[in-house]
Amino acid sequence: MNFIPPGMFRSTCKIDTTWFPFDTQVCKLKFGSWSYDGGTLDLRLKCSNESLSTNEMRLNDPNNCSEIGGADLETYVPSGEWYLEGMDGKRTAAEYDCCPYPFIDLSYFIQIRRRTLYYGINLIIPCVLISSMSLLTFVLPPDAGEKISLGVTIMLSLSMFQLLVADAMPQTSESVPLIGMYFSCTMVMCSLSVVFTVIVLNYHHRDAESHPVPNWVKKFICTYLANILCMRNHHRDEEKEPIYLRRRKNASFRTSSYREAANANVELKERSSKSLLANVLDLEDDIRTVGGVGGVGVSGIGASAGAFSPPTYQNVMGSSMDGGAERGGGGGGGGGGGPSCGSNCSTRNELAAVVRELQVITKKIADDTADGEISSEWKFAARVVDRLCLIIFSCFTVISTCAILFSAPDVFKG
Repeated sequence: MNFIPPGMFRSTCKIDTTWFPFDTQVCKLKFGSWSYDGGTLDLRLKCSNESLSTNEMRLNDPNNCSEIGGADLETYVPSGEWYLEGMDGKRTAAEYDCCPYPFIDLSYFIQIRRRTLYYGINLIIPCVLISSMSLLTFVLPPDAGEKISLGVTIMLSLSMFQLLVADAMPQTSESVPLIGMYFSCTMVMCSLSVVFTVIVLNYHHRDAESHPVPNWVKKFICTYLANILCMRNHHRDEEKEPIYLRRRKNASFRTSSYREAANANVELKERSSKSLLANVLDLEDDIRTVGGVGGVGVSGIGASAGAFSPPTYQNVMGSSMDGGAERGGGGGGGGGGGPSCGSNCSTRNELAAVVRELQVITKKIADDTADGEISSEWKFAARVVDRLCLIIFSCFTVISTCAILFSAPDVFKG
């Protein structure tokens, strides 16, 4: 007799969420009787050996035909969330001292695997794309002003997806889900990207007034890391020297030997540089070297100018100085030198005032150039750190995605 009673059974089983959403669950259903032993109620699986007609023959079956089998899945309706891989059955006979026959029970092991298409499209792929977008914070220029906003927006998006994952999983603390681990790793990466973005912006907006460039930044970041990353500071022109360096070289060269420079005409070569700003800075030093602004007679200036004055000074002073020197230098300071000295001194004072104004302007330009070079060093250091973070976080994103998501045993089963 084959009795099939209608009914619906609801059961619960322990869920292991370690590999969620690539997990496989095994649920056990046990059927038996506590009131009737095997002599009265014999439960067995479907067996092909129909010769076992009595209970004694079935209980003493040497081939164990009725102990291992499976459930009939002909009327099974497929599920959209789970894939039924198998439903194995096992017959167990438990003997007790109170009863002559053993108690029979049947255990079915339902093995189901979660379908990952829904979770892949709605959770995994958006998370991978958002974590990849966090790398754009290191590509975005610091002057755009949106680096921090982009990083914070990505973190908020990941938090929203993490809430969706938490709602889809059972509330258990026995194991950390695979996708939860991936989301946590991505959140840590986005948080670190925001931190390094703040450091990059801090470097980019530094100037010479508050933050001079330390030596370790020049050597380690601007030189060592820049060479490794194949980066070059395009704002630094190695062929052109700064103005203040050229002025120092001109001053040291001029004070060493003015007489030899005048004889060898080296001063003319120094004055024929491409930039006129350095010559403007040197002009007042030439005047002071030749005769000084005050306290020196015109004849002394004329004599000095005729003997040791550099060519540029003679061109600037013009023929009026030469005429004054001729009139005032005849008798070594006679009475005819007074009127000439007044006009020459007036011209010299006006030229000295012009030179001082030009020196202030040129010094301002030189200071701005030096400050611009320091700011350029900080911006170059910011670009180097940005490029380094881009490479490190790109490698970290690829490695963490492959190591975490592909570590599940059933990731390629669909």
